[in-house]
Amino acid sequence: AEECVRFDRAMAPSNWTKSTMASVFTSLHGDAHGVHYGAQPDTVTGPVSDSLPESLETWAEHLQALGYATWACQTNANLTAALGFAQGFAPNDYVFRNSANASQVTDMALEKIKTFEPPFFQYVHYMDPHFTYEAPAAHRDWIPEPEGLTASDRRLLAPTHVVDFYWDNL
Repeated sequence: AEECVRFDRAMAPSNWTKSTMASVFTSLHGDAHGVHYGAQPDTVTGPVSDSLPESLETWAEHLQALGYATWACQTNANLTAALGFAQGFAPNDYVFRNSANASQVTDMALEKIKTFEPPFFQYVHYMDPHFTYEAPAAHRDWIPEPEGLTASDRRLLAPTHVVDFYWDNL
């Protein structure tokens, strides 16, 4: 932790993972990479889900060209190879595990890292922090409960009630 960089104010380039990760992978704003999500102009019911264009260079491609080994494990169906996010990774080095939890993904990443000779680039993406998130039992006491919560607040924040509260209050 003493050698890390801390960002006190960080902003995502989008409110959606695919567009945000397209920006992270390419260092481009959404208007430049063109990865968006929205309704098709001619119909309200047909979603448009753009792919990351092959014409854009990703960090993984850039690093691979510099001699880095590249490997990724991700669990988000919006970031699959079919949608262009495996650019810069060999076919077997962009792993998609739809149902893997954070512990499984971390174990895969730690095993894979043992096989690398520097320099290397490893990308690991977890779905666990997405709504609703419940920390593993071994880590739940790391973050203390905020002070001043009422009984009603605690019920709303309980993992079993968060989804119901969210949908009931849309």
